[in-house]
Amino acid sequence: MVREWIRGPVLDSHLYAAARSAGRNADLNFILSIYLNRVEPDSTGLYADATGAVVQILRWEDYQWEEFRRSFYRDVRGFFRDRFWLVPPRGFSDLDWPDSHPTHRPNVKCGLTLWLHDRPEHARIGINCINPVPGQRIRSDMGRETRLGELDSDDTTPQVFVPQPGKPEAHFQETALHEIGHLLGLSHVNRASARCSGDGNAVMCYGEKEWQRGDLMGLGSRVEHWHSWPWRNRIRYHTGFGGWTAVMTRPAPQALRTGQGMDAGPAIRDAGV
Repeated sequence: MVREWIRGPVLDSHLYAAARSAGRNADLNFILSIYLNRVEPDSTGLYADATGAVVQILRWEDYQWEEFRRSFYRDVRGFFRDRFWLVPPRGFSDLDWPDSHPTHRPNVKCGLTLWLHDRPEHARIGINCINPVPGQRIRSDMGRETRLGELDSDDTTPQVFVPQPGKPEAHFQETALHEIGHLLGLSHVNRASARCSGDGNAVMCYGEKEWQRGDLMGLGSRVEHWHSWPWRNRIRYHTGFGGWTAVMTRPAPQALRTGQGMDAGPAIRDAGV
């Protein structure tokens, strides 16, 4: 029995199959419900981030705040769109189309729905957003357990990271997208390294190798297959089946050879959604 809705501790998810057809896949969407908290300076003008570091902050001008919110919404929604499709494991036929005498086996497109709320009590996640004095930065952070994060006014602007002085490599990353990756359940790219501390603050967490540092969950913006893990993990709870594989090009629903429940490998031609 396929479960259409699942309410998780941080993220709800919706498996939408009503519109599937011979040319259209099903959809698995996470619902990310966020309140962006506009932090203004108190009488001291100081703010302590999650690591205890103290920075001076400024008031948000209305135009700055509106642009930050627009950039956050636009970039998060756009970045995680059309990245992954899940291919059913052998033996799974619950999404076959049509329900009676099926002819096609849809895949599942991964997606993310972002809701920005105006009131904190309506959101699942709160993010403190500060406007530091130029030249100062906070340690951006996102905690799934605390459901609280921190971003600053530069975090929706791509940053340039050169992690090792004297080396020509440079990586571009929009910090807000990296932090949303953590909300989805992704860890740092080099989490298994003995040189990566448990609190995630060691430089080695972001990659010992250049190809690691270019990863979204390192210091870059490159998307990899392993970033599909949150959707692959959640669909097990929606369908009761594990063993789903992720592809990064759009596969068409697979034509079944004959009868309900016939097994075959995933289609490779590119069509439909």
